[in-house]
Amino acid sequence: MTTELRATQGHVDGRPRVFDAVIVGGGFFGASLAVHLGRAGGQVLLLESEPVLLGRASIINQARVHAGYHYPRSYLTGLRSRVNAPRFIDEYRATIFDAFTHYYAIGRTFSNVTAAQFKRFCDRIGAPYAPAPASAAKLFNSAFIEEVLQVPEYTFDAVRLRERVMHDLASAGVEVALSTTARRVWQSPEGAINVDYGAAADMLAAETRVVRAAKVYNCTYSGLNRLHVASGLPLVPLKHELTEMALVEPPAELAQAGVTVMCGPFFSMIPYPSRALHTLSYVRYTPHLSWHDVPGQAYEDADVRLARYERTSTFPHMVRDARAISPPRDAAMHAA
Repeated sequence: MTTELRATQGHVDGRPRVFDAVIVGGGFFGASLAVHLGRAGGQVLLLESEPVLLGRASIINQARVHAGYHYPRSYLTGLRSRVNAPRFIDEYRATIFDAFTHYYAIGRTFSNVTAAQFKRFCDRIGAPYAPAPASAAKLFNSAFIEEVLQVPEYTFDAVRLRERVMHDLASAGVEVALSTTARRVWQSPEGAINVDYGAAADMLAAETRVVRAAKVYNCTYSGLNRLHVASGLPLVPLKHELTEMALVEPPAELAQAGVTVMCGPFFSMIPYPSRALHTLSYVRYTPHLSWHDVPGQAYEDADVRLARYERTSTFPHMVRDARAISPPRDAAMHAA
């Protein structure tokens, strides 16, 4: 299914190969776009710098299938999630993990919404909820939590999602090049769009190959401006964050549950099915560092910034504060 591009594949009779679309970035968004265009009959080339598809943002995250509950301060975002989550679940049913009970606990202190406001928000976007059973409510410290609700919100298995996407790309006839990156996009005098590309492992190598396309889609997420800067295109004003997502073995009483404490400097711990663990994130401690790409200022590549960052963990702080809100009865939570 995947294709390792070679020098002879970049050209035909000395001329660049021509595609209807070249997509840069093989995360879920880029791969899904490639499948859509391939099924529509286009000749599509997907370039991914990692040795696997869906190997970065698509897998290094919380794996939550947002069903609207997470956005009580944005009705539009909540409604869009509410409408689109069932579509994703139906399309990728085999990747969905729903064998857990999800509790949303509304903070009594430091929360940006009250329990009444949260329930009113859910009613307006059509998101069902029910009072959590007393046994679940007792898992939370009432000094911090006003009310606990049970909701139908799930997670996805990132490894199964990758397998499904790879199958879809193959069936759609998309040509996939792994460990390969787009280095520059430029327009020839006759108007054709050209993409210089090469092995991702050696970005400084002089040897590059060229393909042409009617359209080029930059789906590289945090690397969006990397291609823009190399191509002399305007910088997109982006905010970057270096974040920490802990994988944990939860306490026994929460092993079959997901917990999201709303809506302020609180935590979330939900199943991460591809590793049979839970993710733990905490609004106060998960972000380590942030910066902006600012037009007119020097650009600094996000991967370069990450490589030199001292990777100290805030996990002990996450656990300390999470225990204050939902103290475990049976066993301590620890990192996996």
